[in-house]
Amino acid sequence: MGCFLLSTRLVPVTEPVKDGPNAEEEDTALILLRVIGRSRLSNHADTEKYRLDAALRSIDSGQNWDAKNKTDQFTLNQLRHAGIRCSVLGTFRMRKQDDGKWHLGFGADISNFYSGQGMKVYKPMGESLRRIVNFVKPTGDRHPLAGKPVEIGRLRYSSSEIAVSAERENVSVGMDPTDLLARRTALFGMSRSGKSNTIKTVSSAIFKLRADHPDKGRVGQLIFDVNGEYCNDNPQDSGCLCTVWRSVGKKENACADVVTYGLHSHPNDKSRRLMKVNFFGQHPRNWSDREEVEVAMDMLLAGKTIIDESLRTENAGYVKSFRGTNMDIPMEWDDKGTQVRYKRCVAVYRALLVGAGFSPPKGMEKADISDLFGESICDALKDADHKSASETLKSGQATWSALRRALESLQKFLSSSEGKTFNKNYSQRKGGKGKEWSDDQLNGLLEILNGPAGLRYLRLSQVQHDASVSTDYATHIVENLVEGKLVIVDQSTGAPDLIQRAAERIMWELFNSQKDVFISPRKDENGEWLRDENGSIMPPPDVIVYAEEAHNLLPAKDADLTSVWARIAKEGSKFRIGLVYSTQEPSSILANILKNTDNWFVAHLNNRDETRELRKYYDFEMFEGQILKVPDTGFLRMRCLSNPYIVPIQVNRFMADTEGGE
Repeated sequence: MGCFLLSTRLVPVTEPVKDGPNAEEEDTALILLRVIGRSRLSNHADTEKYRLDAALRSIDSGQNWDAKNKTDQFTLNQLRHAGIRCSVLGTFRMRKQDDGKWHLGFGADISNFYSGQGMKVYKPMGESLRRIVNFVKPTGDRHPLAGKPVEIGRLRYSSSEIAVSAERENVSVGMDPTDLLARRTALFGMSRSGKSNTIKTVSSAIFKLRADHPDKGRVGQLIFDVNGEYCNDNPQDSGCLCTVWRSVGKKENACADVVTYGLHSHPNDKSRRLMKVNFFGQHPRNWSDREEVEVAMDMLLAGKTIIDESLRTENAGYVKSFRGTNMDIPMEWDDKGTQVRYKRCVAVYRALLVGAGFSPPKGMEKADISDLFGESICDALKDADHKSASETLKSGQATWSALRRALESLQKFLSSSEGKTFNKNYSQRKGGKGKEWSDDQLNGLLEILNGPAGLRYLRLSQVQHDASVSTDYATHIVENLVEGKLVIVDQSTGAPDLIQRAAERIMWELFNSQKDVFISPRKDENGEWLRDENGSIMPPPDVIVYAEEAHNLLPAKDADLTSVWARIAKEGSKFRIGLVYSTQEPSSILANILKNTDNWFVAHLNNRDETRELRKYYDFEMFEGQILKVPDTGFLRMRCLSNPYIVPIQVNRFMADTEGGE
């Protein structure tokens, strides 16, 4: 059931003949079939009668009805003919290519019907079967590594298979790893059906490409490890995926090609990098140099984004005002007043962080507020009975706690009628350019002090702060991927909302980085565009992202299509981002994504609603009964971009590499 058959008019030969068949003739075609059921023959009524009579003769004995002394040989011969129903998958034939050589080609149909010509049907075994299950049809977008398949399993027709040798029927099955590049790959199946094992098998196979192809074989891979099984040792794998570098050995310092990240450290992973951000940023040496300020404020802006995400569902007005305050550096930076205003907002933001319990980095034990609060505002505060705040703001340097108390007074003053009058008069002063002393950016930051629990909201993100960090982890991860490394992000510990926001930050960083390279291609040291061996402008580097529990990440029918996962699922191919998503619920994935999915791995599903969704794609309806009934781990139906038909396979069990490197 489900096996491949070949139908042809060719006569089998055991040795090559001098004058073989003419490949240009119709008779030399081999039609590929798949067994999908039984079919009645024209003598069905007679054979049913013979079978009934034979069964009645043996009903009171322990022998089968086809035993020699129960049924005569003539009747047995009549009953041993039966028909099977098959699906036509396509036609194999030899084709002459431009190089003048003959190559095996495949078309997913048949060219003609001949009612008067007889054909015979054969069950392929051994090398013939291996060529069928591993046949690939090249696509238009040829990658340098295309046509170099990696073994991921063996052919398996059924759960109740007979143990036969690999040389005859259980032949090995390979996958072209380039099918996953810049493509969408679906992995569907129940829990414990082998989805994670398949990801490990595929990702390790892609990683090992660098052993034989040091340059072109380096493909960046990003795995979000929901259960910690990819980066932490476990009995199932006798280790973990992060030791896959041992299979490559010392080549190109392979150990450094696998990098792990996590929200928390791990006792068995000393080299793990923590996903922390210094929310304070750094001190630029020259505030007049916008590029230097950009570098110094990089992590401050990252931290503000993290806080904004943590407050996304809070509806209090003062929280919304703070969340909506943009801390980006103004584009017009030459004006001295603009620089002072931005520098003042940075000082205020840092004071709020300290007030919320964030530890300032070394060198920022005190607040440098010299020249940030002029005489006019200090005098106005003093006149409004905020003498202590006035003295603090004009002191030039203050402790963070003193500055926070002064800012509380400043916020009360600016929201009062006196403060509004001050702002109005300040905007009308000579040479003031019509600007009030406090702009929207400063007001939005100070607004968080207006609520009874304002600063407590900021503490939600405190766990992701590390004052000793000098660079953003999201930037580092993207750099690792561009360098062709395998990056595993441990999501098994930490609050779910923090884990989700961290993953989204990484994905936005990756999406924007790949998009920037697509829009503005890379250049060499001479300012010339980088080009590949064909002379084409170098595209963004290939990156593959593996997302488990995709029903929680990818957009459903009523989801927000502006989320980073939706953008990558819909636009990632253009930017060379391959997406491998696994889920138990195919019906939960947006139809537009399913319709544009190129690679399919389908394991056991126990719900007809889910298999009904699969029936819409290719010929998965042929396997619906098997998908519903057979829960065997690792038993999948595979259809990849370069595969012209579905192949049922038993995926190899992943075992961690424990030897071969240092």
